[in-house]
Amino acid sequence: MTLSMPRFLCLLAAACCCVLATTGAAQTITLSPFTGSVLHQTYESRFELVPLLTAPLDAKGNPTLTEVEGAVVSNIYLRPADVSSYEVYQSYLTTLESNGFEILLDCREKACAAKRNVASTYRQGTPIFKTRNYQVVEKQSGTDIYLTSQANHYISAKKDEGGKTHYVMVIVSDAKQLYSVDVL
Repeated sequence: MTLSMPRFLCLLAAACCCVLATTGAAQTITLSPFTGSVLHQTYESRFELVPLLTAPLDAKGNPTLTEVEGAVVSNIYLRPADVSSYEVYQSYLTTLESNGFEILLDCREKACAAKRNVASTYRQGTPIFKTRNYQVVEKQSGTDIYLTSQANHYISAKKDEGGKTHYVMVIVSDAKQLYSVDVL
């Protein structure tokens, strides 16, 4: 299979936009934001239970989840105005795959109904984002509603390294140009 030069350059640029690093004695995984993104909000917890979607909803609308517990860092970013939600999603997917992560679920809106999957899991089922008390974005709507009700893309991934299993969850929304990256 040969790639045309423009496609190759797009894939190379996407892979370079997000950087993965391992830091500290506890082997913490850090994912940098997509180039040009602005940090909107951060949430950190020393110990939390986070359900990760690992398959699309079944025929009855039930999610397949892996419950992960431990320290979590959740960053919500505003992506640049000239960057699509798909570009951010593809950049994180490429970065995770190229750094040896096992992709648990790669869910794009058209391919697996990301809005329905994320809303059913994180809005109605386990309102984890609501309990994190993110700031209000506009009038009376919390940031969580834009991520969990209007997600266009979702990625969950894991990697075993240094005797520890690391997990990453990425939710990308077209609403308010928001996306979140949770690292456990």
